[in-house]
Amino acid sequence: MRPGSVSQDLLQKLNNTGLQPPIRLRDLNQVVDANGMLASDAVDAVFADDIQLDFLLKQLPKSATG
Repeated sequence: MRPGSVSQDLLQKLNNTGLQPPIRLRDLNQVVDANGMLASDAVDAVFADDIQLDFLLKQLPKSATG
């Protein structure tokens, strides 16, 4: 999660509604870091827009994307 992003604000608002279990937010300063975080089970999901996810998918080895 990029600190101060619209995504961070949205997810914090969801948590403020009483969502259970609450979403645990983790800092993600560069979308290319998402692959390692997902692969190591440091995170369960990445919240990003289509442009960011398309860029990330192009960086991954073919074996990671099937």
